[in-house]
Amino acid sequence: MITIHSQSLENIFEGNSLLKPTTTMKKILLMLSLFSHLFVKAQEKVNPVSFQAGFTTSTTATYHIIDTDTSFKNTFTIAPFLRIMHRSGFGLNYSLNGIASDSGNNIFMHTTSAFYEEYDKPVNLNFRYTHFFFTNNNAVPYTPISNELYGYVAYKKLWLAPVMAASFGFGQDENKQQQSGLNVAAGFTHNFNFSNKTLQADIAPSVFINAGNDMFYSFVRTARYNTQGNGSKNFLKNQSHGRGNSNRGNGTTVTTSTANNQFTFNNAELNVYSSFTIGHFEIVPDMSVYVPLNTNNDFSFYWQLKLGYNVGKL
Repeated sequence: MITIHSQSLENIFEGNSLLKPTTTMKKILLMLSLFSHLFVKAQEKVNPVSFQAGFTTSTTATYHIIDTDTSFKNTFTIAPFLRIMHRSGFGLNYSLNGIASDSGNNIFMHTTSAFYEEYDKPVNLNFRYTHFFFTNNNAVPYTPISNELYGYVAYKKLWLAPVMAASFGFGQDENKQQQSGLNVAAGFTHNFNFSNKTLQADIAPSVFINAGNDMFYSFVRTARYNTQGNGSKNFLKNQSHGRGNSNRGNGTTVTTSTANNQFTFNNAELNVYSSFTIGHFEIVPDMSVYVPLNTNNDFSFYWQLKLGYNVGKL
């Protein structure tokens, strides 16, 4: 926006009597300038769309091959993202997921999500549909789950807010057969808020019980202990990840057991989700400890760190 000052008007039109503004013209121009300034400020306050760009980092399981011996290890991931959200709560998110590897092809997945979020009312809501576009990176275990329907509901009027979350994952395997899996979580949370002139902080510890059939290695949100946590190595060793035999280079064949479709309680989760906002910057650490509730799961740990820059305010 260009702001016009009365003093500058004389300089702009000086020497040209035909264009030299009258006192009335100067008043009109000043009023237009003031109106324009107020209009822009108003638009900034009621801007209906906000943007966030940044990246998340975590870990995922990858194949570790030495000669004919194949095992699994946790590998750092980094995922640049772009998020667009309307003040109504609807939005879109895209991320590019890569692993920290010496190989030439580090990208293993693209994700796109359409979501609805609401955190300003007595009930917190988060619903989203996500599609996973896999790049067939041989370092990452195969999964037939390429879609997720996710829901999160928390009733926060109580000091200890009850929470429920669910992920339904589905897709096709290599034989074009439909595959699916369901994971649910239920528990309690409380949000602690702190703010001053420069910092706004939200810290939300939670306790969950996680249950599901866990047939496949997948990237659904309620089963991160099998995908991004250090429990994934044991899960892949003892469960099917959707492919009976998988050639992963060096002539090595990995064989997995038959999938178990039994829905069962998997673990108790102790989670701490935090958000720290300084100006336009946001830092979001997310950490969980999983205590097994059956013999198929191990004690495991999950973490994720998100760094974002916000453009526009809702």
